[in-house]
Amino acid sequence: MENEKNTLTPQLADFKAAITKEFYSENQFKIDAVNSKTFILQLAQHNPRSFVSGSPVALGKVLQEYNRNEFHHIFPKSYLKTVGKEDKTINCLANFCFMSKADNNKLGADSPSKYKTKMALNTEEILESAFTSDIVFLDNFENFIDDRANKLWQYATTMTS
Repeated sequence: MENEKNTLTPQLADFKAAITKEFYSENQFKIDAVNSKTFILQLAQHNPRSFVSGSPVALGKVLQEYNRNEFHHIFPKSYLKTVGKEDKTINCLANFCFMSKADNNKLGADSPSKYKTKMALNTEEILESAFTSDIVFLDNFENFIDDRANKLWQYATTMTS
């Protein structure tokens, strides 16, 4: 029996992990869901920075003791509700990033174009670490989600190739 075990070819490495851009726009962020956990690990691989101060996120602590308080909407939920967006759209993976509760409170319910002034001066570096760009400050949620989902998908593709 021992010899037979050594001659078997492992099958685990043979499966393909196909991710589409829609994975990020159609899946909801739920802290206990596998899709959300996968998404969180992808964000962690990209050296995320705090959305307000621009300092690196302390991943050891966040990933060890993570809870929903460490992840927040890039387009604030309150803001999106005022413009008529539904929870399913608001809570898609592509609208979430690492952000402390304190930073989230500083940004408040303002549109991204308004909360930009509350962010550190190195916004380009902060946004790049969160798989987005200045497109977020144009306040066009659909374009932002499409662009960010595409950036996340492209990065995921490099990780699964």
